[in-house]
Amino acid sequence: MENKKVVLTMTCSKRLHLFKRVVPSSKQHCLDLDLVSKILIYDDSSSEEDRKEMTEIVNNLFPDKDIEFKYFNDIPTQYRHAYIIQHWYEDIANFDYVFHLEDDRIMNLDFLLQEIINIMENDESVGIVNISQVKRKFPQDLINEYGLKIEYPKNENYWIWPYIKTKECGEMLFYDDVRCEEGSKEYGFNYFEYFINYAGFGLQPGLMNINRIRSIEKFKLVDSLEADFGKRYSEKYITLCHNQSKSSHIGSVWFQQTSAYDMNNSLR
Repeated sequence: MENKKVVLTMTCSKRLHLFKRVVPSSKQHCLDLDLVSKILIYDDSSSEEDRKEMTEIVNNLFPDKDIEFKYFNDIPTQYRHAYIIQHWYEDIANFDYVFHLEDDRIMNLDFLLQEIINIMENDESVGIVNISQVKRKFPQDLINEYGLKIEYPKNENYWIWPYIKTKECGEMLFYDDVRCEEGSKEYGFNYFEYFINYAGFGLQPGLMNINRIRSIEKFKLVDSLEADFGKRYSEKYITLCHNQSKSSHIGSVWFQQTSAYDMNNSLR
């Protein structure tokens, strides 16, 4: 199999304390980072001092990589994140795969990009492999009623993220005891969450096939850009997830503290 061009991308904003943990964790746990030929980091409104430190961190960790920071300050829309992701969509065009990180998800288990690339090279129906969603326990009656396919027969280490197109995107489906247990460990208190019906696109850590992503009409300046794009994505492709999440959320819980969106007065 010919070598595939991989770009590592990351979005961040005003959270240097998280950035300083997440970037080293990617180097520690991605066992074949030599496949990455370029690093692109998109920063929204961090201070000049923080940006200088971020640059030093990345350059010191990856001295042999082609590194580029893209800084955003004055953005002509309240949909700041969507605006930045529109730029991301264009910037990745000359690569085969994008390994994307978020500044609030730390990698904590080893993984191989080549293993994921092999899956997508051998299955044209897969557009994304997410490595941040542990396998859930789906109620059998839900599986039966909607004919859900959760198991991925080509590789037992991965499962298929389900999306029920006849139900509303964002509708709660069942009490997610697996995610509740995981979240309780992450946050240090009894965490509660429902599994929602969500189209398969997301910007959590994972690998994406760029030709397949870019075959979908580009991101729009709308509320919930990931769900909006995901609905169109799900008409053509599926998303796989590794049975064991390779990352943990280290940012604020959405209902407790100020998010990156709130800090920048940005709509999602």
